Amino acid sequence: MRVEGNIYDPQFKLELDKHGVEINLAESLPQEGPVEGDFVIASRGAKRRDLNVDAGVCVTVFTS
Repeated sequence: MRVEGNIYDPQFKLELDKHGVEINLAESLPQEGPVEGDFVIASRGAKRRDLNVDAGVCVTVFTS
């Protein structure tokens, strides 16, 4: 199931109902908090790899 949008939208509640998920969103209202200055994205299983970025040039000269 992939649902996009705000979980407090009526469309989201309909999607939950279709899948038999019983959640009363009125009991879990959003809470305002401070704005965070940093946003960190982490990836599990990422590996460091070397990357060769050398440019190669091949020239063919025809003479007659």
